[in-house]
Amino acid sequence: MLRKSRFSVIIFSIVLFFCFCQTSYAATPIYLNKRKVLKKGLAKEKIFRYFPQKIIRTLTHHDSQEQITIDYRDANADVQLITLIFEDNVLTDWIINDRELIIQSYLEEFAGPDFKAYPNIYNAIVGALKKLPWDVFLKVTDRAHPVIFTEYHTSGMSRIANSSEYLNEEGSPPAFTKGIYILKLSSELEAAAEQLAVEGIILHELAHRALDHLQQEEYTRELEREANHVIMDWGYKEEFEKAKKYFGSQ
Repeated sequence: MLRKSRFSVIIFSIVLFFCFCQTSYAATPIYLNKRKVLKKGLAKEKIFRYFPQKIIRTLTHHDSQEQITIDYRDANADVQLITLIFEDNVLTDWIINDRELIIQSYLEEFAGPDFKAYPNIYNAIVGALKKLPWDVFLKVTDRAHPVIFTEYHTSGMSRIANSSEYLNEEGSPPAFTKGIYILKLSSELEAAAEQLAVEGIILHELAHRALDHLQQEEYTRELEREANHVIMDWGYKEEFEKAKKYFGSQ
């Protein structure tokens, strides 16, 4: 009888656990409006009757699949960003605050295509974006004033002149409505011995963006020191030290 009671308690505990999980998920539903809740199977057209284009942050296509990240902060500060996944224009899933997925989509839109030939630099960009404080990450990946990652070459004919092109796909939401921030990375970084050193360089440049340094009327060396201090405040002393070791101090 005692064994049976223990078994019953275990089963009851498992049931409670799953009920709690379902309740926790249901406690933060994604609302299209005050009454309608987001659910799988909805057509994309119907969903975006309720979500304005201005809240779209990234938009990428892969054959019949489409990923759209929207800014949900006005409706729910805890949820913040939602990546909607569509198959043939029907919602199949959504993921909340998935930074890695958002970075992947963002770089498909806002990183130069030549980075495919420079995987070490590309991985360092991803690593740096992952390490940004969440509020800074939201700022630098805002499509209204995005950071564009592009490369410049130090060898071959491309060192004399080269071009990059960014195209808007049909149905793409507006971008660059508040400005554009171009972060240029030398192709020499591909040969760097340590990725953390390259991440340190990228974090330094993103710190300038976070501090709006390019909007200052006059450049001073103090701006470089401020950017370095910000990297340290973010907790990335190792990246800063490695960047200084390999590439020199500013």
